[in-house]
Amino acid sequence: MKVSLVLPSAYVMRGDVRSILNLASDLAERHEVEVISVRRQKEKPFFPVSGQVAMRSLIEARPGSRQLLPRGQMRTEVALWRLLRTLKSDVLITTRPGISVQAARSAPRECVKIAWEWGRPAVPAPVKRFYPRLDAVVTSTEAARDDWRRLLETAGPPVHVVPDALPGGLWPRSRMDNRIVATGGRLVAARAYDRLIRAFAIVADKRPDWRLRLYGSGPEERRLRDLVRDLNLHNHVYFMGTTPDLAGSSPRRRSWRPRHARRRSA
Repeated sequence: MKVSLVLPSAYVMRGDVRSILNLASDLAERHEVEVISVRRQKEKPFFPVSGQVAMRSLIEARPGSRQLLPRGQMRTEVALWRLLRTLKSDVLITTRPGISVQAARSAPRECVKIAWEWGRPAVPAPVKRFYPRLDAVVTSTEAARDDWRRLLETAGPPVHVVPDALPGGLWPRSRMDNRIVATGGRLVAARAYDRLIRAFAIVADKRPDWRLRLYGSGPEERRLRDLVRDLNLHNHVYFMGTTPDLAGSSPRRRSWRPRHARRRSA
């Protein structure tokens, strides 16, 4: 069986990208799998992906690249339409409502079409109109599933919950003796890291031996650093930069099978 997974970019640092690449790596152990990145900004993906997964992109966006079509949304729409009209896959998994709507409109009827969603659509009208043509919608939490069921009402496809995939390996519980709190993600306003820092100021006042480590980067980093300085937390909050493996590498980690996939197969 051939499975195609389409996402805006497989080359950026996002949690949904990491989950998609983990899922693709696991599926590649049993099926023919390809990840299609609408845009390609870098030579290699930020997160690791199995060598069994075929990678291709529609829009070359690396520095110095040249395109025949004009830049902008029109070029993306044309490239995506061409891909979907000629796709020869048994299963198509799309991320982001914009791509899923196009898949519902243009992908072959015989292809099983699944939309994997992590948030609500900014413009719900096209989703309500075209998502009934999909075979399923998948969310990572029960709360998101309930939101999508209300949005699509009775005319929409079934909505299922599948937890985000994690690579196989050792996932030991913390011994609670390091006095370190770690978090990771894009440093953007929607993540509300400023609230976390303000909350940790209360912790640091009562437990001065604890530390907060922030992994990631983004446009909010400068503002967050200023907040740390204003709250006098420079000895308690540390900006650790980006990492493709937040949990840390392990020499015994060899399998790419996600945790939820291992539980189902046990």
